[in-house]
Amino acid sequence: MKTKEAKTKVTIIPPRGNDKGDPNFFIGINGKNYILPRDEPAAVPPEVAEEFERSQRAERAFHKEMKKRAEAAAAKSGIVK
Repeated sequence: MKTKEAKTKVTIIPPRGNDKGDPNFFIGINGKNYILPRDEPAAVPPEVAEEFERSQRAERAFHKEMKKRAEAAAAKSGIVK
């Protein structure tokens, strides 16, 4: 008789988002999709947690770069915040 090892789960909390956005957070890995409620703890397999963290890092890097470019454009045009 074969027994499956219980996969450890990792708890993540998808960000809330805006009021008009989707109330769920979507993650897809290797053809398997996960739809998680935003702003609530969710127990997921480690590979899903890794993808979640990677996507959060990418989003932070994107916003940091956009802020840097906006500030550079404002400085170049003489607009002061």
